[in-house]
This record gives sequence, structure tokens and C-alpha cells, in this order.
Amino acid sequence: RGIKDSLELTRMLLPEILANLNDSVFVEAVYDVISEMIDSNIVKLDEIAPYKKIFLKQAGYKLASVRNDPDNWYGSQFWLSFLSKWNDKENNDLIREFLQLPGLGVKRHAIHALLKNGQAVPASEILLLAKDTLMRYLLYSDLVALKKESLMPAAFATQKSISESELYYYASDENDIQSINYLGEQVEDLNGK
Repeated sequence: RGIKDSLELTRMLLPEILANLNDSVFVEAVYDVISEMIDSNIVKLDEIAPYKKIFLKQAGYKLASVRNDPDNWYGSQFWLSFLSKWNDKENNDLIREFLQLPGLGVKRHAIHALLKNGQAVPASEILLLAKDTLMRYLLYSDLVALKKESLMPAAFATQKSISESELYYYASDENDIQSINYLGEQVEDLNGK
């Protein structure tokens, strides 16, 4: 956490950070910091472009790790966000490989990264997330943020369906939710309308 406290101070360490990117343990600890510095305009993407191959190699290690153990997906979301900063064939192809992994969490972040880069995503992958009660709300929120909510499958784009998923998302954080029962709806007039 300390290295993120002051991105401006961390910026001064950038040459040393970049010099140690071949260390897979080290890069896991700093790539998201570099990503935040790029997002904050403290570091320009061009400055780290000479290290792009190393980042691709390290992201490939993460991909292989998740392929071997799907439960090891955490951290993929940060790699996918980082990879999406380079909107080019090489990075988008690697993001597509993450999309092929079985876990819904990693699929969600891969879909977001690809759509952010203007890349096509198979409707079947979006449908897979929309069908999942937990993922539906997160997917819809991502699509709204990207102004691509029209990609949400119509059967799951209803207020009822999104609300069910949102309720499940927040309630399941602390509880084991067995089911959510729809009780009904009530329409009220507001100012005579």
C-alpha cells in the first residue's frame, strides 16, 4: 500500500522500478501502481513503451497461472486493465486469451477491457455473464460506464432482472443467499403522471 500513498514520490523511483520488471514477484507488486500513474498522467504510456514486451511476458505468466488454477484469477483484473492501455493487436489478443478462461470474474474484466478498446466480444460471452445472478449487475454497470448498455441481452436488461442481481450482489457479501423472491411491483403516479 505504501508505494501507492504518493504516486508523485513513486514517480521518482520509476527508473529503478522499470529496471526490475523481469522479476515476476516484483512486477506483480508494481504494475498496478504504474497503471495508476498512467491514469493520473504522472507517467506517459510512451515512457514505459520500451518495457512493453516484459509486461506482456509477465501478463502471460498470470494467464498461465490462471489456466493451471482457475481459483488464482485474482489480480487478472489489474493485468487486463493495464493491458488495455495499449489498444493494439498484441495486447488485445492477450486479453482475448483471458476471455477464454472459465472463471466469470476474469471474463467480466476481459469483456470490459476489449469493449473499452472498441473490440468485438462474442455475444455468447456476454450472455454467459448476464445469466449469472451475481455477475449480471456488474456486467450491466460496466456496460453503462462504457456507454454500451445496448449489448446487454434483452431478457436480462429489465429493471427487475438488474435489481435482483444488484440485491444479490450486496446481500451475498455477508450472507449465503439461497434465493430471492420477487414479491411484486406497485406503480404510483407522480405529479399526475
